[in-house]
Amino acid sequence: MRFLKLNKNSDIKTNNNKDIIDPYIEIGNLTKEARIAKNLSIDDLSDLSKIPNSTLIAIEKNNK
Repeated sequence: MRFLKLNKNSDIKTNNNKDIIDPYIEIGNLTKEARIAKNLSIDDLSDLSKIPNSTLIAIEKNNK
């Protein structure tokens, strides 16, 4: 499963060497979009996933 093997240095893609696409930003965006699409709050997702609220917030805001 490739998404578990993200290596920050090797998986960063560049587009014309101007725009850097960080895969961690995409993970945060996908997490937030999926949560909102299922009409879940951070608290709901935390209860379902057993991931602390602070961790989910950090993932969605791309805090490392």
